[in-house]
Amino acid sequence: MDDDELEQVVRTDLAKQAARAQVDTLVVSRARGQARRRRTTRVSVLGAAAAVVAVAGVLVAVVDRDETRPPSATDSAATDPTQSPPAPADSAATDPTQSPPAPLTGPVRTEYWRGVQVDVPADWGYGNPVACGDAPVGESYVGRPITTTDVCGVFDPDTTPTAPYLWFDVPDVAVGTVDLGGGWERTTIEQAGVRVSVAAHDPGLAASILGTATAGDLCSPTMASVPDPRYDNTVEGNGPFVRARLCAYEATEAGTYELHYAASIGRSDFETTFDEVDQAPVAESCGRTSSEVVVLTGGYADPYGPAHEVALERDVVYRLSCGVVSVAHPFDRAPSSRRVTAATVPWAGPEFERLLTGPPEAWAYDRFIGVQG
Repeated sequence: MDDDELEQVVRTDLAKQAARAQVDTLVVSRARGQARRRRTTRVSVLGAAAAVVAVAGVLVAVVDRDETRPPSATDSAATDPTQSPPAPADSAATDPTQSPPAPLTGPVRTEYWRGVQVDVPADWGYGNPVACGDAPVGESYVGRPITTTDVCGVFDPDTTPTAPYLWFDVPDVAVGTVDLGGGWERTTIEQAGVRVSVAAHDPGLAASILGTATAGDLCSPTMASVPDPRYDNTVEGNGPFVRARLCAYEATEAGTYELHYAASIGRSDFETTFDEVDQAPVAESCGRTSSEVVVLTGGYADPYGPAHEVALERDVVYRLSCGVVSVAHPFDRAPSSRRVTAATVPWAGPEFERLLTGPPEAWAYDRFIGVQG
């Protein structure tokens, strides 16, 4: 073979090597693309690419640069358990439906039932949402599942409302939102073991009211038995009046008592009540049993203690179904039982005609539900 023939053989071989290198480059390029798209098969793909690179050493630097590429944020979150993945776009942090409801505007009052308390507009009335009783028409109200009359009908909780309302623990009403027709919706939540329902034409109003639902903090939600009256005092007398509260209970089949209503009471109303009870006719005690009990408690500061702390307590205990109220006295005077009269219940406003039955006397029908018969 002469020099010309040898040169031709070398040129041909180099051309074949160059063509093979182009093919190898394409193979490695595809391998790298698949590796980026499929992280789970990256090792096996790069292993095959390395075998190809052994033929085309010029590509080793390319593979090395890919192997040492810094991991992206997505890669690190997927492989490092200490890294949290990015929040999805529809997370609660960016979802406007998860924002806190707007607060109620205007005067409000707090309603209590068993273990829960909820704020409602102060001008809402009271109603009865169950079969035995009439719900207000065209008036917003707070309803409790209490029988107010022995004239009963068929209860339909999904009737289209005529005004907004709040219900506590009404039967056949489950947690969730129900379309009541005409643009009205009722939303029910559970708070402190109590179902709270609000029906409204304005979802914002319902959300604002339900947003105030929390565990009650004014009265104990249950009582094991009827308490005794109480009168704390000192030789120097009591200090400044701090607060007073009214807690109304109804007996359960188990013999305990559940909270049906509670309210804060001003000093004048509390002290007037205490004086009227102390002057009422003496009555025979009905023992410690009663289906309906109201405990009125006033708190005073110690005359030498902090003015904002309750140190001295006075309790007036009504056994309404017996028509008896018990009151304690300072120092040497023993507790006494008095007859419940209209003068002894100045705190019994219109709401009590939807709450408690009261004593079996004619005057009580103007203050309480009245005895069923």
